[in-house]
Amino acid sequence: MSRLPYPSDLSDDEWALIKLLLPVHQGVGHPQEVNLREIVNAILYWVDNGIKWRAMPHDLPNWSTVYDYYRRWVKMGLWDQINEHLVKLVSLAEGRDEQPSYKHG
Repeated sequence: MSRLPYPSDLSDDEWALIKLLLPVHQGVGHPQEVNLREIVNAILYWVDNGIKWRAMPHDLPNWSTVYDYYRRWVKMGLWDQINEHLVKLVSLAEGRDEQPSYKHG
């Protein structure tokens, strides 16, 4: 990262917990040129600060790129998958059953 961190940025440990859940570019076409950690950091900045997409700070990836990833990941249910993964990790770390006692839907 060649910028100063924002309070909403993922730590190295937090990034390690979710990076393998993110889809990797496959197939023909342009290779993935964006840093997915920076995309996630930008989305977290957007959530944390309640800004409009176009008000994304210039030291984060372009707002339209961030928005495209956000929409794609929402459609594929990635945020729910990340949440479920983290809930399981916390439950296991606390010695509880990995299935949460609630069901959302």
